[in-house]
Amino acid sequence: MKRLEVFIIYAVVIASLLINLFYLYSQSIRLDEAQSIWVATKSVPTLLKINGQDVQTPLYTLILHFWMQILGTDIVISRLLSLIFFILTLPFLYFLIKRVTNRATAILGTALFALSPFVLWYSQEARTYTLLTLLATVNHYYFLQIVDSKGEKGRWGYFITGLLGIYSHYFFAFMLLSQAIYLLIKKFESSRQLTITFILLGACMVNLFLPWAYYVYTLGLAANTQPIIPQPNSFNLLQIYFNFFIGFQNQLIQSIVISLWPLFLMIIFFIFTRQVTVKLQRTDYFVVISILPVLLIYLFSFFKPIFLPRYLIFVTPSLFTLLAWILINFGRQVISIVSVVIIALMLLSLNFQDTSAMTPVKESYREVDKYLVTHATPHDIIAVSAPFTVYPIEYYYGGLARIDTIPHWNRYVQGPIPPFTTNELVSQLKDYAKVYDNIYLVLSYDQGYQGKIVDYMDHHYQRLKSMEFPASIDIRVYKLRYD
Repeated sequence: MKRLEVFIIYAVVIASLLINLFYLYSQSIRLDEAQSIWVATKSVPTLLKINGQDVQTPLYTLILHFWMQILGTDIVISRLLSLIFFILTLPFLYFLIKRVTNRATAILGTALFALSPFVLWYSQEARTYTLLTLLATVNHYYFLQIVDSKGEKGRWGYFITGLLGIYSHYFFAFMLLSQAIYLLIKKFESSRQLTITFILLGACMVNLFLPWAYYVYTLGLAANTQPIIPQPNSFNLLQIYFNFFIGFQNQLIQSIVISLWPLFLMIIFFIFTRQVTVKLQRTDYFVVISILPVLLIYLFSFFKPIFLPRYLIFVTPSLFTLLAWILINFGRQVISIVSVVIIALMLLSLNFQDTSAMTPVKESYREVDKYLVTHATPHDIIAVSAPFTVYPIEYYYGGLARIDTIPHWNRYVQGPIPPFTTNELVSQLKDYAKVYDNIYLVLSYDQGYQGKIVDYMDHHYQRLKSMEFPASIDIRVYKLRYD
């Protein structure tokens, strides 16, 4: 590939990063980010306890804790840590792809990964996802090194990234499981030494993760702040791969793109049946590791729904490796045109994702708090439901009104969020009416009882106002007393 082409690709990558710095740093804090910052400001023992009661492993929160100790708790500072993990992923991905193909494919694959609206969204979110992606990328490199050397090289690198990976997110275990399944499928290539090496490494990882697993078990099996996740369907299975390429778009755009899936299948069939000029070592591995973890999590979700796109971000490095290899085999003239078209579509999707008010993952808590600061007085109370959405509300709020949750939740007491009951709601409202004039009811993330709250309030109290914000956030103002 010519130097001019290399320059253009990296110029596009840098431009996309600058665009995201402008768009994403100007956006409101999101629920998960607010929760991360709140937890990371606590002492290490308290931090571990809260993480153990939640759905998160502790590695990222510990890193964020010490990061904020030095640089502060501002959301931009917190997001910068995720951006650093993203930037570190790029050279590791380049060397991974170069190891199995060639330099041109490595440059193209790294550029496509860096331009993915999905990846860039989470590169600017104060959560564990870019750390998870970084560890997955490096883990792929050492896994292939162990396999190719029959267990002679890469053992420590694979072990360390594997252990850190499962401490960065529980879902990393699905990637390790997929690697084990791949080895079983390829058992005719495996030497005895290679088999023993992976058994020992796996056993060591499990043993070193058991203390955390036992700690979580003693705290109640992560039952503290879990939102309701809907059970996935076949549409979601297709949707998640399109998310990786076009990011988060409104329902109309997603439906149009996903409806083209037969065309994409025909293109893939054509590609894998034609003669290739650039070979990809271990093509079967990249196919397995790009599909099997998603499929395993999808099937597991029929027992307990856990299927969310952001949890599967660790699939993107292998997926974009495959995409780059497919494109590079079209030939020099076609690749130039197709690459420009794909890059243009990604940038267009990126712009829609970051600017559209209809983007499904956008949350407008900053605008909500501006409204509350302007309108709620010390004689009013702000009640938030679901209870865990109190994190982003508290982050921006600088007003004088008291903030509570429905149902009432003491975050410093061990145990899950109390269940909602109508009797408890009535009791809360009676207590509020003794002290406050109005209630500002903030509704988001329906946990199954939001309709009951609204129905009771509408039938027993006078509604003074109703405001709607993006991402299905509503504020309803009710009169509590008239004296």
